[in-house]
Amino acid sequence: MTTLGGIVLAAGEGRRMGGAKALLALEGATLVEHHVARLVQVGCTTIAVVVRPDTAEVVRTLLREHREARVEAVTTSSQAESLAAGLRALDEAGSTRHDVIVVTPVDMLPAEVATHHTLLAHLTGAALAVTPVYGGRGGHPVVARRVMFAPYEAAGAGALAPLREVLAEAAESRRRVEVDDPRVLGDLDTPSDVRAVHTGT
Repeated sequence: MTTLGGIVLAAGEGRRMGGAKALLALEGATLVEHHVARLVQVGCTTIAVVVRPDTAEVVRTLLREHREARVEAVTTSSQAESLAAGLRALDEAGSTRHDVIVVTPVDMLPAEVATHHTLLAHLTGAALAVTPVYGGRGGHPVVARRVMFAPYEAAGAGALAPLREVLAEAAESRRRVEVDDPRVLGDLDTPSDVRAVHTGT
């Protein structure tokens, strides 16, 4: 039986946003709450939420009702380092080693449940990773077999490549799937991005 884990990358400084993106209020909850709830909905049994130390306690409080969530407080210099921390947190959370992992940055709008199911359904045969495409543009989340994350599990081996480079090197083992979900492109970098979501513009 396939076991599904999730990683929410939320350890960025949020300089252009003016604060931690994980704590942005949107559609009745914070972004980190939205992402964790979505990953629970799609079947993730453990979810590592990688945050900066100064927001860890607030995030733990927000997620206290989600027994699946493990908040990992780290100071990292790149998203790749955050991903490595998330993988360690998943392994430390219990005895289960997840076969498939869903990775999403916290500053994206959570993709629809149906989108996640579509991506998971395409992770078959020789496919090691699946990513969504909307309107010809690639987005998130990334759904991948554990083997795809091997470079991040040897975290002491030097500089870690961004996930996009690891996916590119996977060549035909990485499938791009067209989805009818604009949220896969919903990157929130600045206050104006958030206002656009609130106003629907």
